[in-house]
Amino acid sequence: MKRLIPPLLQSRSAFTQLIAFIIIALISLILLSSLGTVISIAIWGNDSLSLLAIGENFKPGQRSLLLYFQVVQQIGLFLIPPFVIAFLISYNIKKYLYLSTPPRAQSIILGIVSILVALPFINYLSEINQSLHLPASLSGIEDWMRSKETEATRISNLFLNVKGIGLLTANIIVIAIIPGIGEELLFRGTLLPLLQKIIKNKHLAVWITAILFSALHFQFFGFLPRMILGALLGYLFIWSGSVWLPAIVHFFNNALAVITVYYFSSQGKSISIDEVGGEANIYASIVSLLILIGVLYIIHRIEKLKTI
Repeated sequence: MKRLIPPLLQSRSAFTQLIAFIIIALISLILLSSLGTVISIAIWGNDSLSLLAIGENFKPGQRSLLLYFQVVQQIGLFLIPPFVIAFLISYNIKKYLYLSTPPRAQSIILGIVSILVALPFINYLSEINQSLHLPASLSGIEDWMRSKETEATRISNLFLNVKGIGLLTANIIVIAIIPGIGEELLFRGTLLPLLQKIIKNKHLAVWITAILFSALHFQFFGFLPRMILGALLGYLFIWSGSVWLPAIVHFFNNALAVITVYYFSSQGKSISIDEVGGEANIYASIVSLLILIGVLYIIHRIEKLKTI
């Protein structure tokens, strides 16, 4: 069936398409958040917005409200914009977003292995990141950054240290499934190819996307490990030519953290998400990095240097 509306941005430059994508993402986030707020008042009452303030413990109904807003924002920012821009650029939305090519089973397994072997290296980077300090003249900014990091960690711990299969399932959906698909559609499926068309260098596009991926999480003292994760996902994408491979690996990474924290919580032990994978160690991190490079090399060979 022929489309009634042709792709309006198909003949435009990649830079114009990128600007349009950013505008669409902002509009979508604002509209969905506004609609979500109206719905939340109808469900949780006029005090729903006051429940968004996080204390030491969750108040009745607060967890479900926060999970709800998390889903609304993820749909508004990560899921809707890629499909809208794909509709405006291409006749084949599925192909444009790299959803047509199924990932190879070997690459999926090795991609999951890469996450597991990378844990000591990632944790060591996290420790280094947290020990970094801004110049004294920027101490006010650093204090603000650390306060935001502390708040984000506290919220994560409140969300993840739960008991009951129902809450575990909700966390897997909101923290692993939706971000695994949505963030990969936005960053790897849409943003990375547009950047590659503009700067004509796939490696630079991978790393710029990884930097943006980390920065937009607004957790400044977890910037380095998240950037490395973003780069890993970026290379899995350009080698496979499929957004499904990084999406599955991204899902596994997040689900691993959710399930691990849940397990310890069910044993009466409260751990931070940063503790998943063990304590940081320079020697273990070196071995971890070397094995990670080896695993990625094998994936690279399996995919036969596919390019997007």
